[in-house]
Amino acid sequence: MHTVQSIASEANAFLYRDTQQDKVLPQREAPQWFTDLCHYAHGDMLPDDWRYEFIQDALNALENDGDENGPDIDNLYPYTADRLNWLASRLDRHGYCDEAAEDMGESPKQIVDFIALGMDRELREVFDLVRERLEEIADESIDEEPAGE
Repeated sequence: MHTVQSIASEANAFLYRDTQQDKVLPQREAPQWFTDLCHYAHGDMLPDDWRYEFIQDALNALENDGDENGPDIDNLYPYTADRLNWLASRLDRHGYCDEAAEDMGESPKQIVDFIALGMDRELREVFDLVRERLEEIADESIDEEPAGE
């Protein structure tokens, strides 16, 4: 029987860090279900370096401790440079910051904290999408198992 945790572990093997470009990429020989997972986790977004980073973060959280709360942005990306690079990587990423501040009812006092809220919002979005798809895959694998196993 496949669990979300075991499928996350398997999926994680299809991502690697390209050290020359310093970014996470899917392997070319990845199976179709993994490619579909990545497309699903990108939502309406075209392939994006930060989305692949967040997919890997989500898979790590689900694989290592089955963490239902998702990864922690402050532990993963504590540096201002990471946060600024995330914000600058797409012209529409400020929308995540705006939505997070709107949910809070106010904006944080420091711009870096404001950006961290937006970055966390996108990370949680990706985590939820990855977890949702892995749950579907796990359910499908249960349905496909022969009776008595």
